[in-house]
This record gives sequence, C-alpha cells and structure tokens, in this order.
Amino acid sequence: MRELVASTVMEKPIIALMDPDASRGGMSAAELRMELFHADETCKKWGFTNPSAAAKAVSTSLPDMKGEVWPGAQALYDHLFASEPIEWNRIGHFQDCTMRLIAERLLCDAAGATYIDREIVSQKHNIKPLPLPPTGGFHVFCSPLNPGALQLVLEVGRESGFTVLLDSEASTRKAEAGILYVTTQLDQLASCSHMLLYLARQTWTRGDDASARLAEELSQAMDLKVVNLLLCHEMPGAGGQDSRGGCEFATFFSCPDGATPNTLLTRGIYSSIAIPLKGGPWRHISMVLMGRALGMSKAEAEQAIVKGEAGIFETSTALLRKASTEFSIRRLKQRTRRVLRGDNEMIRVKVAAESASSLNLAPCAAAAAASTYASATPSV
Repeated sequence: MRELVASTVMEKPIIALMDPDASRGGMSAAELRMELFHADETCKKWGFTNPSAAAKAVSTSLPDMKGEVWPGAQALYDHLFASEPIEWNRIGHFQDCTMRLIAERLLCDAAGATYIDREIVSQKHNIKPLPLPPTGGFHVFCSPLNPGALQLVLEVGRESGFTVLLDSEASTRKAEAGILYVTTQLDQLASCSHMLLYLARQTWTRGDDASARLAEELSQAMDLKVVNLLLCHEMPGAGGQDSRGGCEFATFFSCPDGATPNTLLTRGIYSSIAIPLKGGPWRHISMVLMGRALGMSKAEAEQAIVKGEAGIFETSTALLRKASTEFSIRRLKQRTRRVLRGDNEMIRVKVAAESASSLNLAPCAAAAAASTYASATPSV
C-alpha cells in the first residue's frame, strides 16, 4: 500500500496486471475499488494522515511527509487505472502475449514492433491450409441449439483468412484448400470432420428442453467414429468476455441456472480438452488455435492431445483439471457414501482412492475427499 501511495503522490506511471482467476486471489476493478474505499477508513492505523487530500495538493510536501500522506481512495484508483490494465495469463500462448504487452509499456519510446521469441501469432504459416472435407461433406457442424457456435466459426474464418461456405453455398464445390465448409443441418453430421461445442455462460442455462436436445446431438456425434468433437470455452477476462458469456469451466458442472446433462458427463464429454477463448489482444491467439484445430482430422486431433503438438491442446490441460476438481470431489464423496455402513474406515478410504483413480483426480484432491468423508463418518 505504501508503494501505491508513493507512486500516486509522485505521479509515477503504474502497469496494472489484473488476474481474472478468483481462485488465485484475482479481483475485478470494481472489487479493487471497494477495497480502496474501505482502506479510507483504516489508513490512519497504517500511519497515514490527511486522508481527504488530493495527490497534486500534497505532492510538494512529499519530501517532508515521507510518503505518509494518504491521497484518498479515488485518487489511488484513478492513478492505478490511468492506463488500461493488462490481464495476467498462466496459459502458455496467452502468457506470451501478456509479457509482450508489458514489454511494450516499458519500451513505449522504442521504434518498431515488439516481438516475443516463438510467439504463436508472429510465426509464419501459423495456420496450415484447410484440407478438403470428405466427398460432399463439411469441415464442421454448428448446431442451431448451441448459441454462438456459428458466429464463432464465422469469426475464425475472418481472422484466419478462410472463405466460409454455409450449407447451400457449399453446393458448388471448389478444389481449394482455403475454403471452410460449414453446415447447420443435423442430417449432415455424419459427413462432417468436426462438431463444434461452443461453451459459454448460455450453453446449458436455457432450460432443460434445450439442453436435452443439444445433448442428443452431441451423443450422436460421439457415436460417430469419424466425427471429432471440437470443444472451445469462452473464458472470463478482459476484452469483452462478459458480453460473450465468458465463465469459469466449473460453471458447466454446477450452476443454479443449469449445467451439463449427466448423460454427457457419464460419457466423458469433457475428456476432450477445450480450446480456450479469450478477448482483447489475446483473441487472435484463440483464433489461431481454432484455425489449427479445424485443419485437423479426428485422428490428428487425438494425436495432438497425446503428443502435445501444434500448440493447441497441451496448454489447457491443467486448466481443465483445475476447473473440474471441485466437481470431481463432490462425485467422489457421493461414491464413498454408497459403501455399506458396516464397512470399516480403511475400506472407505480404499474405495475413495479407487474412485479417484477412475475420475483421474489429482492425488491431493483424492486424499482431501477421502479424509473428509472418513472423518465425517465414524468407523465401526
């Protein structure tokens, strides 16, 4: 706090990094503003004086006050956000963008563009030409029951330089690799390379009927051996993500307005890792990842997940595990409660460990769930 006060009083520029991950202590600008105004009431306890003075009014007194003058919460907030904050990211490709943005702020007088070594958006040919779909088929099926799916594919086409041909427009086939053939017709699903599942706040919150119908279409796609289920997730953060329906992945497991149907969870709908979608300067990275994924067959996509190739799937593995941990622990507890009450504690813990293995749960999460249930239920 003393550093923030001194920077404000001395009018030193600040590069604000905002962490959108609340589980790691991230705060929104509104939450931070509330904390600063709450600090107005406690600043005297920290040795600050004159809480109502403005920064400019006290700047000349700084040498004498030794940074002990409190410029006021509003002045601190205005100075902290005088420049647009930069979103902090932990996923590899997105973190490259964040580091480049920080460097550009520090090198504001530098001539020319700033580059990060091997940053995906600066690589030449970062999207390979789309292969032709199956004869008479399509690259991707976008369900009308999945709000935003078609709009996303159109956005990918614009950003990646693809020509998007939709349904009837695709009737005249051209032997060109830069054309993205898209259909919204369910009866064409079997002739598609991919079915897109666009995961956002509104995906599973439109009522049981809409969710059930979308789940039926997804089940059909999972039954087809030639169709790859391509998942993408609108993440929370800066750059208009709220208007796009950005949300935490855990929302798809537990939400009062609706969650993923159990039939899909049982079939392992999320065993395929979702491509992260972000906003602002990070949006182009998401478009590159989507463009690469659309250029893969199902076999190539599965191989990329195994090998961590193409920079698409490997960066979000930890994200998926983290988001599903809370849900997995709940399922783990439910499974352990099915054990007969006459069993002893050792058996309960053993069953919990086996359940954790089947859920691919992290050892620490498995131990937490097992110990929680064991301690809550007296042994016989």
